[in-house]
Amino acid sequence: MLNRTGLLKNSLRQFSTSIRSLQTANGSTLTFNYNQNDLAEENKNQNKQEQKRPIHPLSELGDRLNQELKDQKDINDVYTDFKDSIMKFKKSNYAESRLQKSFGLNGLISRLIQTSITSKNSNIDPYEILTNVCDSHLARPQHFEIVMEYFLSHKLPQDVMSLWIKYLSLITENPDLTMAFRGRDPHKNIVALTTVAYLLLPNNDPDMTVLNQILQVKDVDDVTGNVTTFDNTIPINLITPTILQRVNKKDQSVALKNFEKLFIKYVSNNVGWLNKELDNSFDLRIIQNYYNLYKNNIDNIDNSEFNPDILANFMNTFVTLKRPNQAVKCYNDFKPIFKDDLEKITKLNNALLITVAELPANSKVYKLTRIQAIWNSLIKNNESIDAGSYISLFKALFLSKNLEELEIVWEEEVPEVMKKEQDVLEAYLDSVLRLKNSVTLQEIEQKLPQDLKNINLINSVLLKNIQSPDFKMDSFDGIYDKYFGIGKMSNGMSKQLPNTETLAIKMLASYTASNDKTSFNFIKSINIDQRSDFNRFLKVVEDFINVSPNITPVRALFTEIQQPLNSRKYKLFITAEFMKKEGSSTEAEALLRYYLDKAEIKTDGKSSLKAQFIRELLDSLTIGFCQLSLRKKSFQFVSKINEYYRSMKEVNPSIGNSTLVTILHTYAMLCRYSKQKLNPNEITIIQSFLGDLQKQNFHVNQADIRILTSAGLKVPETLIKSKPSKKNSEENDTTSNEGIKSDL
Repeated sequence: MLNRTGLLKNSLRQFSTSIRSLQTANGSTLTFNYNQNDLAEENKNQNKQEQKRPIHPLSELGDRLNQELKDQKDINDVYTDFKDSIMKFKKSNYAESRLQKSFGLNGLISRLIQTSITSKNSNIDPYEILTNVCDSHLARPQHFEIVMEYFLSHKLPQDVMSLWIKYLSLITENPDLTMAFRGRDPHKNIVALTTVAYLLLPNNDPDMTVLNQILQVKDVDDVTGNVTTFDNTIPINLITPTILQRVNKKDQSVALKNFEKLFIKYVSNNVGWLNKELDNSFDLRIIQNYYNLYKNNIDNIDNSEFNPDILANFMNTFVTLKRPNQAVKCYNDFKPIFKDDLEKITKLNNALLITVAELPANSKVYKLTRIQAIWNSLIKNNESIDAGSYISLFKALFLSKNLEELEIVWEEEVPEVMKKEQDVLEAYLDSVLRLKNSVTLQEIEQKLPQDLKNINLINSVLLKNIQSPDFKMDSFDGIYDKYFGIGKMSNGMSKQLPNTETLAIKMLASYTASNDKTSFNFIKSINIDQRSDFNRFLKVVEDFINVSPNITPVRALFTEIQQPLNSRKYKLFITAEFMKKEGSSTEAEALLRYYLDKAEIKTDGKSSLKAQFIRELLDSLTIGFCQLSLRKKSFQFVSKINEYYRSMKEVNPSIGNSTLVTILHTYAMLCRYSKQKLNPNEITIIQSFLGDLQKQNFHVNQADIRILTSAGLKVPETLIKSKPSKKNSEENDTTSNEGIKSDL
């Protein structure tokens, strides 16, 4: 996977030292393969070309005044020079249209405004500079952005609102100014700043209609044909960060409270918006913020205004983002509100089925017990079980990898009339295809509806197509083009947009079909940019790892995207080395060393690493060696688990509960099933870990503790509780199964 020969023999610190030595060496001692006279002639010709190329007068002015600011010349003098120079341009018949289209002074003007705010010697009001450049047709969105931020931080929301009117005039005259540039979108930030200013107006009860009028948001129902090229829609995801970063701390609570009221109204007025956001966002911080805004209205609005579909989607999204405990919290927050409405609470119960299947557990048997508990106590007793409940049950059984139970439920529990419903049938077939590797596409084709609706099943069919011995790209493209893209299918149904798994499968198909895999470009094959939406890109990478048949294509992808360095990206590939067929723990460790060495190359010799990034990678190695130990039922990797666990503690003494639970369970299972006996060093390692556990504030699994005690290990008394009931001793669980019969 990595060419580690030189990498592991010599540290990159030594390498970078050698490079710096070369850089300071006498150039005359270095030999080159081209004629020095030719080089001199080439430089001479290049200088002549540069001399011929005229410098734009505005750019020349910008360079000169920027240098003066860098040299810390008095801001008042620099600004006077700026005004005089612009006046000369105007008097010299320099066309206003050329000023309007110019960009040579953009950076200078931003710096002038910023310096007028921060310099102690400044006698200039930033608003004066902005007004001046507006009159000269040199104002740009980023200039409004700086002044608006200044007004907002100085408790002047009314002034921000006034600037918005002025800004509207600018972009109406020149709409192209609202375009994002180099990853920044000042226009969106300005809309966010204006929204926050509106929330801070005195005695204001937020009203969506009023705000939309202020922002001049285009009505989605407007059919007059009046189309603008700029979008003034409220950037909801920017409002909370803007409040926390730009608003005076004393006023933040008012702004946040008003935003909560506005958010619930926005969701009500934009049906489907939040569900779409939940389906397409892979940023946990954004999703958590949306949930908090929604939840914090519990005491502010009538309970009937809360949408159970949105809450079920929140739960499913938290599960997708590997936060099932947060999904449980969501259920508990809203269960009291919906408990008397069977239809609404059923939607949350269905989501809970999926959630408990993803809660940490020691085995799929324990997960099945949880699923049975929810099904029997909350769903099965209903007079009629709807299609949504069966669909959720199938997904829960798939996620918990309980294939046998899934097939039993289908044969014995699902009514025949329900089996004929396409949504139910497709959910079942998707789960079977994903769990039963032996099933071929030919075996399942006769059971498939003619036109599929479930995107997950379509993805499963595409993946089975790749796995077929006679795989051909033409056949794959035929299925893909039928369901994905723009327009409609032959039956009139709209085609779907591919999700991250679809893109991962398409990438795998293109790689598999490639005749020259060494030069294959993964990213170009699906046209995705990791810079534009990194969270979505990471999800595609994660899905690609999951659908890859072995480690070979995963390593090929890593070679292409190993730069720029990112701990979350590297964590996926480290985990893959433990998870995928033909993976190697040696390669996983090499990935860590590669990341650490590359991250430390800096011209100033300082490390660019942050503790949280290192910890992510150490955690993945710790968990990986736990999984490897359990698969091999061997103590041989206990020292590795301990090595990376101790390294994590050095980085940050606080270790996540999930990691501690995994290590404890691994040690217990090895004591129970390994044919080897513990050696003194392994006993010391495990007992030292147990000593650490007693200092942590979480409930240990008593079944694991009893196994370790039986193996002769000294377990601290504080970790041993009074003997629990047989039912509760089966697992350390978030969901209680007590008093529930476990039969589907």
